Amino acid sequence: MKPMIQMDINASTDYSIYIQQVLLKDTKLYIPYETENIVIITDENVDKYYSQTVFDSIYREDRNIYKYVIKPGEASKSMQEATNILNFLAENHIQSDDLLIALGGGVVGDLTGFVASIYLRGINFLQIPTTFLAAIDSSVGGKTAVNLEAGKNLAGRIVQPIAVLIDYDCFKTLDNQVFSDGVAESIKMGLLFDKELFDRFSEGLVKKDSYDMDQIIKNSIELKKNIIEEDEFDKESRQLLNFGHTIAHAIEKRSNYKISHGQAVAIGICTMIRALERKGRLEEGITKLVEDTFSKYSLPIYLENPLEEIIPFMKNDKKFKDGKINITILNGLGRSSLMTLTYEELVEFISTGWNLFDDENYAES
Repeated sequence: MKPMIQMDINASTDYSIYIQQVLLKDTKLYIPYETENIVIITDENVDKYYSQTVFDSIYREDRNIYKYVIKPGEASKSMQEATNILNFLAENHIQSDDLLIALGGGVVGDLTGFVASIYLRGINFLQIPTTFLAAIDSSVGGKTAVNLEAGKNLAGRIVQPIAVLIDYDCFKTLDNQVFSDGVAESIKMGLLFDKELFDRFSEGLVKKDSYDMDQIIKNSIELKKNIIEEDEFDKESRQLLNFGHTIAHAIEKRSNYKISHGQAVAIGICTMIRALERKGRLEEGITKLVEDTFSKYSLPIYLENPLEEIIPFMKNDKKFKDGKINITILNGLGRSSLMTLTYEELVEFISTGWNLFDDENYAES
């Protein structure tokens, strides 16, 4: 077995991320204080694989362990489900010095973290992401949220967990498409900050059981860690991480979350890169390279729907302020910056990259 990787996050609350195979069986070692009650929050898919392992690790005769299981999917990341969990905690007399464990993907992690941030004005929680996407993205940095009818992640807080445990053996049970959702976010990090990481994916060699999976996870998280420690509360540089996400969240909402986050991010990023290249702001050939890279992992690079169907769902993006939004632009592989646009300018920009026509046809249209 490969050695443990530990990464320390210096934020408003400091914590560590631990990366190793078969880590779930040692969960008890990462609970840093005595607690009478622990609640495992998970979903139906994860429950059948991993709940018992975590339960067996943390079990003690003098401890009550509860389990709350949600249905998988974005529909569960709702205010109603958060209320259901809050009532469950209250009915079982969970106290402020007890612990919640988020065992699952991004939906479970976001929902658990949000509940933990508001129950009794704050209760500790431990993140155990079981998907590649959650491991490198949603479990790191403290963003928690639920979706509202008006849009994705519109109610939430930034609150840090006590620790993050990443057992990448869990990835082996993932459906290929679920694994690819994480690939989309890792490709994003490479595009923004690290050409070598991007190249690893463009070669098409990253698999669920890749020998260097621990290093891929570490590299992806390290890039995000640097941003979080610089701008924990998402005021400046952390906004770079939203590359393609304004489009992606609108696509997810428009599809009623039938299009997954990773798929939507791939479409959003490709749309932005096509627009940048067509406007002469990006070196020729990068668009094709990025599209080919996403395609190697069965991720879509465009959406057939007319843009007019997507635009209304962008209006409630939480990043808009005073009618303007900061969007991330690519300046080259591994180099990125922010650009401020009005809503109208954003729509025009996106429309430039929405379709898969070539430059000659675009010039004639």
